[in-house]
Amino acid sequence: MKLVRNLQRLMLRSRANRLLAIRRVTQINKGRKSPGVDKIVVNTDKERSLLMEKLADNRLSSVKPIKRVYIPKSNGKSRPLGLPTILDRCRQAAVKSALEPYLKAKFEGCSYGFRPGRSAHDAIQRISSIVRPGTTRNWILDADIKGAFDNIDHNFLLKIIGNFPARNWIQAWLKSGVMQDYQIIKTTTGTPQGGLISPLLLNITLHGMSDILNIIHNKCDHLHSKSEYALVRYADDFVICAKSESSCIKAKSIINDWLSIRGLELSKEKTRILHINEGFDFLGFNIRQYNTNSTRRGVALLVKPSKNSIKSFKK
Repeated sequence: MKLVRNLQRLMLRSRANRLLAIRRVTQINKGRKSPGVDKIVVNTDKERSLLMEKLADNRLSSVKPIKRVYIPKSNGKSRPLGLPTILDRCRQAAVKSALEPYLKAKFEGCSYGFRPGRSAHDAIQRISSIVRPGTTRNWILDADIKGAFDNIDHNFLLKIIGNFPARNWIQAWLKSGVMQDYQIIKTTTGTPQGGLISPLLLNITLHGMSDILNIIHNKCDHLHSKSEYALVRYADDFVICAKSESSCIKAKSIINDWLSIRGLELSKEKTRILHINEGFDFLGFNIRQYNTNSTRRGVALLVKPSKNSIKSFKK
């Protein structure tokens, strides 16, 4: 662990890491034209050079509150986003580059959201292999965490991060506050959607879900036959597959207790228990088992775009 911390310190001091962070934030990311509370946007090489000088300032007082904006959702509601300043985004990108490689080796194989080299399609493929015809885990707990980003317990998260060299920076971003209607509102829980490091912090918080369910995998990450459950998680959306309805009810209770320690809870409106024959939507796809005469088993698994996805695409 000492070697890991030394390498992380080396990354945090690295000029190349800071330059890459600036490039990602000001030239590659989609939000590069969206300013924070300081109304600063970086467009030119000269401005990037000045930004590089500012990144050398390691005073925590340079952290600014996030800017609250709202974006419309498909259901007519609005989703709050928090936009840090360009400087804070660059620093978050540099810190993320130092922290993520270590966590990538520790994270569960069943986690797919906001992870390099993994996608929603990989998660769908995993579910398809778990509930394919002939398998026994046909009962589904289709779960969603209520306000996951907004309600993460800061103390729990910082305890998990431990003695990471940039822990103070992460704490400063969590406590930076929100600027809304020209007033600064203190933040006591959560990490803002819109922060570069927020998805990684969410994955840190939710790591260990498969352990609490006693899910066993072999060295090739294949599910052991003795496991009562199978889990596929994409950020705050996840699916638990079990052999009976009672097992799903039990899993729901276990997960709720596990989440409460983290300041989180399952959404009562979006969480449900069902059989694979009923079908469910996950990550824009509908997954359902149908009766058919065209296969030897008399059933077939069909994965197709969900009705909501098709409706959104046609708009």
